[in-house]
Amino acid sequence: MTEPLSAFLKLTIDRPDLVRWLDAPTPDPARWSDWRDIGGEWYLSADRSLATISEAELSESCEAAGSILGVGNSWGIHNRAALRRLLHGSPPECCRIAYDAETRTFLAGTLLFDENLYSFLAFLTLARGAADCLGLEGRGVAVINDYVFGPAEDATAALELGPAGRSRLLPQGSRGDAVAVFQPLANELMTETDDPPDPVDQLDELR
Repeated sequence: MTEPLSAFLKLTIDRPDLVRWLDAPTPDPARWSDWRDIGGEWYLSADRSLATISEAELSESCEAAGSILGVGNSWGIHNRAALRRLLHGSPPECCRIAYDAETRTFLAGTLLFDENLYSFLAFLTLARGAADCLGLEGRGVAVINDYVFGPAEDATAALELGPAGRSRLLPQGSRGDAVAVFQPLANELMTETDDPPDPVDQLDELR
């Protein structure tokens, strides 16, 4: 049995900028060329890891992730719909999509995410696209991590976001702070009570 992986995104962003991002077309994963640095031991076959695949194989991986995001579809798809597609496959009680206007904080993610590499690329692509809409004081972080069993330094991926489309995948050994950002939320979602709170999903309210 594989261990559960979580996917979380946090943005410090003004609400109009957040809505602009949610309503923007999904970006193409091929826009970024550093996916070999995603982290973890991911293999496309027995002897070809993500870290060592060819440009052609990396392009194929980006294309597969792009299909999840609807890239190239004639009818188009926006970040709002893509985020819903990625997160709503898990139980509602494991998800959180919310915006706090006072702190300008947007949180989105799920404790139980897909375990497919292409879904990881799709989620991180959505997160990286959010950097295009960050104001001068905006910032963001995204992680894919095993919050149930995994130590922070072994996080599958951690992403740092900044204004003007700036993003970078954090190297192993530097992902602990990003993982810690979501530890309280992960703990909350993992807590079992006799009267669990209703799921929080404000995605359709953010207009």
